[in-house]
Amino acid sequence: MAAVQALIGFLTLILGRQYYPVYVGAITFMMAKLYIPQIFPQQSNTSVLVTSIGAGVIIGGLSISLKRILAIAASFLVGGSLVLGAADLLGLSPAFQTWTVFLIAGAVGALMALLVFDFGIIFLSAVYGATLILESLHLPGFTPLVWLIMLSIFGLIVQWVLLQYGHPEPD
Repeated sequence: MAAVQALIGFLTLILGRQYYPVYVGAITFMMAKLYIPQIFPQQSNTSVLVTSIGAGVIIGGLSISLKRILAIAASFLVGGSLVLGAADLLGLSPAFQTWTVFLIAGAVGALMALLVFDFGIIFLSAVYGATLILESLHLPGFTPLVWLIMLSIFGLIVQWVLLQYGHPEPD
C-alpha cells in the first residue's frame, strides 16, 4: 500500500492543477483508505485498497464535469489533511490534532481554491503530494521538514511550468 500511496503522491505533486481528476481522485482515495476500515472494520486490506481505488476513480471521473465544485471540496479535505499529516510527519503533539484544527485548515484550503484557483490548487496539491510521498517513503539524508520543503518547491515549479506552457482545459 505504501507504493500506491507514493505513486499517488508523486502524481498529485506534479499534475494536481493540470489534471483535476488526479487531484480530486487522490484525495478521495486517501480519505476512503482512511475511513473505510473505521466504518467496516471486518474488511481485508485488499478489499479496502480496491474500494479506495474505485472511489478515487469514480469521484475523479466525476470531476471532469464538476471541475470547480469537486476541486474546491477536495481542497477543503486537503487543507485539513495537510495540517494533521504535517503534524504527524513533523512529530507535533497529538493534542494539536483536533476536528477544530481540521475544519479551520479545510476552510483555508477551500478559500484558497475559491479565491486564487490556479495558485491554490497548485500549492495544495504540491504540498499534499509531498506529504503523501514522505508518509510512505523514508527518504534519507535530510529531516522530513527539509524533504517536505524541497518536494513542495519541486511540485510548485513543475506545475507552474505545465500551467504556463501546457494547454490546460478551459474552466
